[in-house]
Amino acid sequence: MADVPDGYLPAALDRLHAAVTGLVDPIKEMHSGAVVCAPSLYEQLVDAIPTAIAIAKGEPVVCRRSGRSEPPLCTDALDLRIEIDGKTREWQPDTSSTTPGRLRALATRPWRPQDTEGVEKIAGRVASWTVSVESVLSPTSVKHVSAPCPACGATSAFRRDSAGEHVRVPALQIITELGCTCQVCRHTWGPELYLHLARVLGFETPAGVVV
Repeated sequence: MADVPDGYLPAALDRLHAAVTGLVDPIKEMHSGAVVCAPSLYEQLVDAIPTAIAIAKGEPVVCRRSGRSEPPLCTDALDLRIEIDGKTREWQPDTSSTTPGRLRALATRPWRPQDTEGVEKIAGRVASWTVSVESVLSPTSVKHVSAPCPACGATSAFRRDSAGEHVRVPALQIITELGCTCQVCRHTWGPELYLHLARVLGFETPAGVVV
């Protein structure tokens, strides 16, 4: 097996720490001149999911976050939590810990320089979850780009519609304020990279996207 070249591990670890913090740490906000802490994005995602008992019984569910029935929100939140929990457990198989605990342990693991590429991929995946959670909790205008993802080549992905049916959609999804994310490989380009991404894809900047 060929040796894996070393990378610049400190920068990759900084990105991983920042991504984990953005997803699982409490959100600090200023209110009336004082700093208060709101639940983390991951906790807010969990709170947007109907109870497991209601799902198991097949009963109509109500999202606790809004206090009214919102099937699209509940479905998207549940799918995203399943993805986050499953992938995190794959990376850090610690049965005695929670998903936030696993992610924090992952960020503090004694990584080696030759692990840099893997750390960067994990950091990118976690950062993409933050974008996805924010879009689930605060739905905004979503645009799709009919072009292959520059990172993985995928052109389409499947997601559930409001009726719970799986439908095919373009892989690249843009939420103007948050970024462009591939729904297959989860690679994310921040708003500051929109112009670069448009050039890579050979398109003009998508309508409604300000660079």
